[in-house]
Amino acid sequence: MEITLFTPHKGQKQVIDNFSNSGHKFGICTTSRQWGKSLLGQNLLLYWLLGKPNQKGAWISPIYNQGKKVFQELTDASNPIISSANKSELSIKFQNGSTLQFLSSERPDSVRGFSFNYLVVDEAAYVNERGFETAILPTLTAIGKKCLIISTPKSKNWFYKYYLKGLDDNTEYISFRGQSTDNPYIDQLFIAEQRKSLPDDIFRQEYMAEFTDAGSEVFRELDKACIVPNYSNADRIQRCFVGIDTGLSNDYSVLTIMNETGRVLLLDRIRGENINTIANRFNEILTRFKVEGGYVEENGIGAAMRDLIIPKNRRVRGFTTTQDSKTTIVRTLIADLESGVLELPSKDLEPECYKELSLYTYKLSTNGKLSFTHVNGMHDDIVDSIMLANKARNEIRTNKMYISPAQKQYKPQFGVR
Repeated sequence: MEITLFTPHKGQKQVIDNFSNSGHKFGICTTSRQWGKSLLGQNLLLYWLLGKPNQKGAWISPIYNQGKKVFQELTDASNPIISSANKSELSIKFQNGSTLQFLSSERPDSVRGFSFNYLVVDEAAYVNERGFETAILPTLTAIGKKCLIISTPKSKNWFYKYYLKGLDDNTEYISFRGQSTDNPYIDQLFIAEQRKSLPDDIFRQEYMAEFTDAGSEVFRELDKACIVPNYSNADRIQRCFVGIDTGLSNDYSVLTIMNETGRVLLLDRIRGENINTIANRFNEILTRFKVEGGYVEENGIGAAMRDLIIPKNRRVRGFTTTQDSKTTIVRTLIADLESGVLELPSKDLEPECYKELSLYTYKLSTNGKLSFTHVNGMHDDIVDSIMLANKARNEIRTNKMYISPAQKQYKPQFGVR
C-alpha cells in the first residue's frame, strides 16, 4: 500500500533538498504564517519514518492540544499504512514497524527517557528553552539523527539563537527563512492588505518571518512610561477622565483616573465584593475629581455597573467591547505610549499594572484578523480600564466625545438589587 506525499512549493523544496537530503543534524526553519511549515514537518516525518523500518519519530508541540490536532491529521492522511493508532497516548505505529509519538513541551519531563531517530519541534519559539535543551535535545544523541525545528519568530529568544547557528558555515546546523510571499497558493492581494492594515513590526514578524525585538508583546518602552511614583491630592483639581472595567469572580473591577495630559492620577482595583459595594466605592472616588468624561465597559456584568455609575456621573458613558472596538482603543494606547504622552503608575507603585501591560499580547486569526488579549492565566482588567480612560481623554481633547440629550437624561435599563 502506498500514500502520496505533498508536492512542495519552492521554499519547502529548498528545506528538503538542503536539510533532509544532507548531513546536517538540525534544520532551523523560521517561517511566516501560511507558509506551510507544519505541512512540511508532517511530510518529512512520514518520509523519514517510512523510508526505513523500525524508526522512531516524535512531534513536539508547545501545548498538548496542538499535538493532538496534528496526530489526527496524520492519522487520517496515512491510515492505509498504519498498523495501529493510540488516541489516548497520541502514538502511531506504521506497518513497517516505525513509530511516531506526539509530545508536549508543557511537561518537559514527559519527554525524558525517549530516544528518537527523527524529531520535529513545532512552533519552537513558544517552547521553553530549558525544556528544549535539558529534555528534548538529549533524545537525539546518536549519529545520523535529524531534528527539524520550525516556528514563526517570537522576538529574539532561544529559537533566534539557534537560527543564527545555522546561518554560519556549520556542518551540524542549517537555517532557512520562509515568507508568506514564497507560497504560490496564498493570495498576494491578501498579503498586500495585511501590510496596510497591520502595525509594521507585527506584519514583519508574522508575514515576513523577521525576528523583531517586540515579539508578541504589544506595549513597549514601559520603563519610560511607568514613572508616576505616587498619587498626589493636588492633582485632583485638574480636568480628568475615568475608565471603569468590571470583573466577575476572580477578575478585578478597576477604576482609572487620568488627566488631560495623560498622567494617571489614581488607579483603584477591588474584587470579592458585590456590584453595589464596588459601585459605591467608585462613585465616592469620582466625587473627589473633576471628571470631564469617561467610559464604563458595559459588556456582561458591566451593564449593571454602568447603571449604578452614570446616574451620578452624567459625563460618563457606556462602552461596548467588541473585537473591532477593542482593537481601536488598543492601537490608540500603543500610539500614545510610543509617543511618550502617557505617564502611568511606576512598577513600585502598581506592580500589577506593569505586569499586565508587559504581558499583554496579540493574536492573528487564520484569516489575518488582529485581536488583542492577555496571556493565559493573566488578567487584563487594569489595561482595559486605562484604555477606556485614555479613549475619553483623546475624544474630549479633540472634541469628538458627544454627550447626547438622551445621555444627560439617562435612565438605567434595569434595576440592580
